[in-house]
Amino acid sequence: MLAILTVLFMVPASAQVTICTDSAATIAGMTQIKDFSNLSVRKKEKIPNFTIWLTIAHVIEVLQLTVTMKKVKAHSGVCLNDKADQLAKAAAHSVPRINLNYTRLLGLQLVLACDHLIVEASSRKCVKKLVDA
Repeated sequence: MLAILTVLFMVPASAQVTICTDSAATIAGMTQIKDFSNLSVRKKEKIPNFTIWLTIAHVIEVLQLTVTMKKVKAHSGVCLNDKADQLAKAAAHSVPRINLNYTRLLGLQLVLACDHLIVEASSRKCVKKLVDA
């Protein structure tokens, strides 16, 4: 998801983007992203990484992008696919993390933060775990 978000930050407005991925979950999430803004806060929070999905939806809307997802087979022996996997794994441990400020997204009505870090998990689950502890 963060790779998709990063790509979307780089494309010009009104672009047609085709993203190839081996992640069925990401493709499913992208197909449901149009309905995301209609969900209640409680239902949004039940979706894993809802803040990232909300950010992707916002970028697509603001830049008026047309995004098409294409499923590719993982570890298929295709040279460029294998190289992309290698680069992604190396970057996951060596580059600085993206720090997104979600407080200005239109569909986000509440942000739970601790020490200036936004809690990306469900606020209800987070508070429950704190109370249980």
